[in-house]
Amino acid sequence: MPTAIGTCGLFPRRSFGPTLLLVETLSIGQTLPELYRAVLERVAELEQAGHRDEAFHIRRAALHAYSRAWDQNAQRRLAALSARAERVLGGVERSRPSRTVRSTAGWSGST
Repeated sequence: MPTAIGTCGLFPRRSFGPTLLLVETLSIGQTLPELYRAVLERVAELEQAGHRDEAFHIRRAALHAYSRAWDQNAQRRLAALSARAERVLGGVERSRPSRTVRSTAGWSGST
């Protein structure tokens, strides 16, 4: 009679691949800060490339998404903003037209 290795029939043999993949999946709470940081890095690149108004709009939208519920909607919105910035930086999409006058209402200029 052959010698059995491990348990005999109590638990069926199976691959642990899918189970481990579920355990290794990162939560939105772990990925959202990284995604937000990536958007801010793209915003800095937009500013350096002279797309200041586009950078302003993306930064404002990213802050809005990041400061609300941390859910899949926020994750999708941040990913879309990052992709938008990449397309503008790559010349695939045009940036928003520059506005030369920004409101400074309420700013006194003194500290």
